[in-house]
Amino acid sequence: MRVTNPKSLWFRSFNTGPMQRVAMVVFPYAGGGAAAFHSWLPHLPSWLALHLVQLPGREERFWETPLFRGADIVENVSEAIVSMLDIPFLLFGHSMGSILAFEVARQLRRICSCNPSALLVSGHCAPQLISRTPRLADLPDWDLVRQAIRLYGGIPAEVLNDFELVELMARALKADLRVIESYQYVAEEALHCPIAAYGGHADPWVTQTELNAWREQTKSAFMAQQYEGGHFYFRSVESERQLLRSLRRISERVPVGNPLF
Repeated sequence: MRVTNPKSLWFRSFNTGPMQRVAMVVFPYAGGGAAAFHSWLPHLPSWLALHLVQLPGREERFWETPLFRGADIVENVSEAIVSMLDIPFLLFGHSMGSILAFEVARQLRRICSCNPSALLVSGHCAPQLISRTPRLADLPDWDLVRQAIRLYGGIPAEVLNDFELVELMARALKADLRVIESYQYVAEEALHCPIAAYGGHADPWVTQTELNAWREQTKSAFMAQQYEGGHFYFRSVESERQLLRSLRRISERVPVGNPLF
């Protein structure tokens, strides 16, 4: 389904302008919006354009109907990337965002034979594996949010005391969980871009072995790195600093053509 919105609505963009050398497109985790990554801005170079994917049904797009099919998200975001980006770009995604970023990389290969400079995935097992995360999408709103807090963290438990807030959160979260829980991997030729896979040492849903399995999805270089913390390891100041240092190092190497890692 093609959503008839201006391409720019799919991104909340920063550091755009004629001096930008590289762009990074960031895909959110389930229930998340672009605002979840605003804290990264001061820690990334000014020449790196940051395009945070903003899905329907949250933040300034709250009044739009959320999308329940991953293919719809992939189609729309891929077309937006083709229409907007004319410099080398990286794709980064966390959790659900990792699968979206991966499928966008494959879609871009189909529609324009173009590749990101690197695919950067976080907090999700390789797509050819069966995810061990529990299925939550069919739960009632309150149970859905409560289980998401218990299983993944990343949401203040106090949210459960506010019925209206639970309803608001559950709307986008339920749509995103349907996206990821209905995902079916289809084997294709491995990507030609490098892949870096990140995760938290204490993430119960993504082991080092499951991160390493992303290696099968590239014919180029591969790197896997774990930091201290759980599923939302980058909520820790130190782990966020280490992750952003890695992302910055990779982005610095893109324009000069050096090996990224």
